Amino acid sequence: HFSALPMQSSPGEPDKALQQRGRLLASKLRCASCHEASFKGRAQMPRLAAQREEVLLTKLIAFRDKPKPGTDTIMNATLHGVKDDELKALAHFLAHVR
Repeated sequence: HFSALPMQSSPGEPDKALQQRGRLLASKLRCASCHEASFKGRAQMPRLAAQREEVLLTKLIAFRDKPKPGTDTIMNATLHGVKDDELKALAHFLAHVR
């Protein structure tokens, strides 16, 4: 049911500088290799596009700082060493993907 609902990106206009920084980081981290170029996800890979920015940021920090047994170690490794301000930019970018 929920996957069939239309995506709605975050309200308001994105911060252009933050958006560009997030776009570059998404490319550097190769997010699209698993989550698709549209960031809509596939199979077990969740959709990142147009999710709430604060939810994305919370999840990204958790993958980086608090890896849980049995979770996706690829995400843990990918985010290892990524700084807080970079994660904020990435979350901002993904939240505004249309």
